[in-house]
Amino acid sequence: ACNILSTVTFANGSALKQIGNYTFNSCGALKTIAFPDTLEKIGIGAFRSCSLKEIVLPKGVTTIAPETFWSNTSLSKVTLSAETVSINAKAFASCKALTSITIPATVTFIGENAFFESGLKTATIADAQNWIVVTSDKTEKISSTDFSTPATAATIFTKTYYDYQFYKQTT
Repeated sequence: ACNILSTVTFANGSALKQIGNYTFNSCGALKTIAFPDTLEKIGIGAFRSCSLKEIVLPKGVTTIAPETFWSNTSLSKVTLSAETVSINAKAFASCKALTSITIPATVTFIGENAFFESGLKTATIADAQNWIVVTSDKTEKISSTDFSTPATAATIFTKTYYDYQFYKQTT
């Protein structure tokens, strides 16, 4: 594991489109990264077990892969792109310092355990209508009142339905 790298900076004009699976996995000293605007994909577990404090995802990153930021215990601020569509399994699991997140209206899928064992206290859902939770043997509709209350939404993600998949119904 890389225990020295603390900052990643991309050159001006960087044309980087993708960060591969597990690229910075277990880089325990990695605290700061500014993604280039050209970025479109971050691979599975790319920043798992790092020490990132804040991330701002560029608009090209529409999918947050499984385990991308899992166990970044210092991660306290996440800004999702207004074009984010899916947050996959364990994307922010065990991010203990993450107490608040805003989910843009473009998000239609949130995977199981996405926020499990995180510090989430409030989750602001831009469009709280027509969400369901699904497991292998159960499907339930989430009350738009519950999902539009940030503290209740956080509890739904971290305790009530943490191991379910969340889907936004479009019809």
